[in-house]
Amino acid sequence: MQQTNLSLDELAGNDEVMSAIALYSQWKDNLLELFHHASHGKRLLRLNSLEDLKYCSQTDILDVLPMQQEPGVLKKR
Repeated sequence: MQQTNLSLDELAGNDEVMSAIALYSQWKDNLLELFHHASHGKRLLRLNSLEDLKYCSQTDILDVLPMQQEPGVLKKR
């Protein structure tokens, strides 16, 4: 949010996005631990996919930002 000129209302727009922003704000410095508590993260751990969780917990490793254009359609920015 800090790297855009969009307001929170323009950026969010629905409860799921607002919840995701709040969750990320709380856990942004320890995403891997968050994934250990999340149901899908626990499932990946049961499948011996710790390396996948470690990869997914990294930030700013790609120069592409997927933006939802409409439900089911992502565009790169």
